[in-house]
Amino acid sequence: YSALLPYVNHREDLNYIIGEMIAELNVGHAYVNGGDVPSVESTAIGVLGAELVKHSSGYYQIKHILKGVSWDESLRSPLNEPGLNLKAGMYIIAVNGRPVNAVHSIYELLINTVNKQTELTVNTLPQEKDSRKVIVKPIASEQALVYYNWVQKNIEMVAKATNGEVGYLHVPNMLSSGLNEFSKHFFAQLDKKALIIDNRINGGGNVS
Repeated sequence: YSALLPYVNHREDLNYIIGEMIAELNVGHAYVNGGDVPSVESTAIGVLGAELVKHSSGYYQIKHILKGVSWDESLRSPLNEPGLNLKAGMYIIAVNGRPVNAVHSIYELLINTVNKQTELTVNTLPQEKDSRKVIVKPIASEQALVYYNWVQKNIEMVAKATNGEVGYLHVPNMLSSGLNEFSKHFFAQLDKKALIIDNRINGGGNVS
């Protein structure tokens, strides 16, 4: 591990190397953190729950919109709200009246928009003509949406492969949120002939 020391440029780099050394002990709950890590002020940038790709026109095309659920605020997908009629393939022309093709990145225009009504100018073509305006509320993170869509995709894949006879659930951790996820999917699938319980990328915890 000393061979990696010349590449340490930040305290987190050193913590990584120490963590790798600790891994040699083959114990489960051993960590390294802290140290003289500089505090960096973060900037709240709103995200739209979608895969956006910059078009040659400078506008951004919506490649994929993450599905959400309207009854859970933590799984709200901004571009998937009822009445917006937004679809993959459409273009975002402007944010709050500021043209997207006039900035380096669309996310420059989404600074400090988290949970705030934000006007998007959208079109089916990469042009301002015949565009329309919609109001959305960007979210702070897409992590929960990505996880939800991944689980739903797995459920659908297992159901299709087994003609609906086998169920699927994922246990993300051994904490209260993991128990809630288990209960939500387990009891709803008691009629299945078998059940796949996916424990990959489980974050651990203290619930046995």
